[in-house]
Amino acid sequence: MALAVSPADAATDAREAAHWVLQKQGGHGAVRELVERLLRAKGVWQDHLDVA
Repeated sequence: MALAVSPADAATDAREAAHWVLQKQGGHGAVRELVERLLRAKGVWQDHLDVA
């Protein structure tokens, strides 16, 4: 199973083909947003936060 993802500022064709269009632009936190979304979807986001 594949997941197509694009940053907010991707070309129109890429955004239209994507399952998820991120809120962040490329180079401005898009990868971090993707990682957070994936970890939240798996239910493990809280496991990866620093709780000091």
